[in-house]
Amino acid sequence: RGLKMSNVLAIFTDTFPIIFDAKGSLVAMLSVVYISKFFHSSLSYALIQNYDLVQASYRSGDASGKGWQEKTVQRAYNAHCNQWEAFTAFSVAVLLSLTCSSLDSSTTIEIDRLCNAFVFFRLVYNIVYIVAFNTPLSVIRSSVFTLG
Repeated sequence: RGLKMSNVLAIFTDTFPIIFDAKGSLVAMLSVVYISKFFHSSLSYALIQNYDLVQASYRSGDASGKGWQEKTVQRAYNAHCNQWEAFTAFSVAVLLSLTCSSLDSSTTIEIDRLCNAFVFFRLVYNIVYIVAFNTPLSVIRSSVFTLG
């Protein structure tokens, strides 16, 4: 009757396409980290004509006087930092699942699909994180984060 975790996971383990195996998904996730850095540097040059790592006044909560360009670049930087955090936890989880599981063929396929789903949703999350600058859009960002 209630929502069970196995039912939620079945959405991903039964239907999500396998592009990478679990080990390949580690490389793919690391690539997503650097894709997010590419987004940050590209937006930085395109919007403010400068590559600025952190706009300290905006990071401390003082967004007054900042235009949408600076805020977008800051969000891209924050998204990149967020990808590093996700990569760390993801890599530990994948390595533990590979070493601690029985690794029969059905378990391996489930791990591969979950890894692929996570990498896909992290890529989507990166884009949504940069674009979601107001409260209604932040609900979409939170939804994508929850799925991932």
